[in-house]
Amino acid sequence: IKEMTKQFPQGFRGQLGPIFLSLNAYHPNMIKAVLCAPASDAPKLNRAYKMLFEWLGHGLLVLEDKVWFRHRRLLTPSFHFEVLKPYVKTMNESAHVMVENWLGKTSENKVAKIEIFHSASLMTLDTILKCLMSYQSNCQEEKSTNTYVAKIYQLSNTVVKRMRDLNLFKRIDPIYYLTKNGKLYKKLCDDVHKFSESVIDRRNCDIGQPAHNGTRKHFDFLDTLLKARDSDGKGLSDSEIRAEVDTFMFEGHDTTASGISWTFYCLAMHPEHQEKCFQEIKKVMADRTDIEWNRNDLSNLPHLTLCIKESLRQYPPVPIIFRKLNKDIEVDGKTIVKDTDVILHIYALHHHEEFWKDPHIFDPSRFTQENMKSMSSYAYVPFSAGPRNCIGQRFAMNEIKIAVAQVLSKFQLKPDLSKKIQHSVDVIYRATTGLYLKAERRV
Repeated sequence: IKEMTKQFPQGFRGQLGPIFLSLNAYHPNMIKAVLCAPASDAPKLNRAYKMLFEWLGHGLLVLEDKVWFRHRRLLTPSFHFEVLKPYVKTMNESAHVMVENWLGKTSENKVAKIEIFHSASLMTLDTILKCLMSYQSNCQEEKSTNTYVAKIYQLSNTVVKRMRDLNLFKRIDPIYYLTKNGKLYKKLCDDVHKFSESVIDRRNCDIGQPAHNGTRKHFDFLDTLLKARDSDGKGLSDSEIRAEVDTFMFEGHDTTASGISWTFYCLAMHPEHQEKCFQEIKKVMADRTDIEWNRNDLSNLPHLTLCIKESLRQYPPVPIIFRKLNKDIEVDGKTIVKDTDVILHIYALHHHEEFWKDPHIFDPSRFTQENMKSMSSYAYVPFSAGPRNCIGQRFAMNEIKIAVAQVLSKFQLKPDLSKKIQHSVDVIYRATTGLYLKAERRV
């Protein structure tokens, strides 16, 4: 990255095979020009996301033009500040289960080696299932036999495996679906769709029933999707709702799990910041067991927030974004011509030496209000930017804060030097062989 950004400060032309040409960009001005263009001028590059179509259908991630705009408008109220309020309790509950699992592993030696990404992924999946459709999966239980959760996991792994495959013929759906993995993928998609449809059908039958019925304590995302209406009273169809449910399921757990995991890793590698976060958490929580919304706990963790932002800079959960230009775009006197495939390298942007001093050094102070005054506004985009920015970024930040606070209140994290980390830039930034840390019980 260091050499690339020095030799080509704005970006470079790339080529995949004999056909696909692209512009690889990582300069803030290019990032801004592409991400802030009208959604119809710089839509998602379908070729890059088509491997997800069978699973996600036409949800917010892959929709374009007027259909995307309509869905975005109808879905935005689902992430309103007040709507997110009851989810804080749910996030605490899921984080408690993860902490209890860790306590069980440290019961004898007080120290345990934990594969962080798997643990965080189960926790975020548990959370999104509860917040999305009030589904109690118990997926964090060691002996969980939940087939739906297992299939979500298999789907994610199958997509990643296909994306890593250098055989370009397997990018062609009719060929891929003849392979063993392709047939498995189709079967998993069908099973997951049937489950989502069954939940939607049951909820449709409950329309008009209060959420406070003894089993559900509050309205969830599915309630808001079913109630969403245009000005003419038209709502989303069942197939559109299913696509959004599956999209939230995909985007709402792995990306957040990545953010949580790499924050744990950064704090383990930098004990001075971990200790400062712990003291801050201890002061805010006092003798309580939960991070609470009504007490403004989430706003009273300034150093933890800085550390999370710096972790997201160093290890952006979505390291690459793909766009296709439908119109010429001007950047610094140069023209990116219509029909160009643009690959936005967020990891390279976040480590560009022209905009970040010592970019590979973990320095949360970069994000103090004073230091951010001199920061290029588009040098940091962990949740994308512009009209197609991440609709769930506030939800994700709340969950990361709560998960880290709950873990640090009970454990001191230390690096596991016996495990070599192999970084992987897939759909999600992860470690291919797992991300291991030592968790030591606090006395």
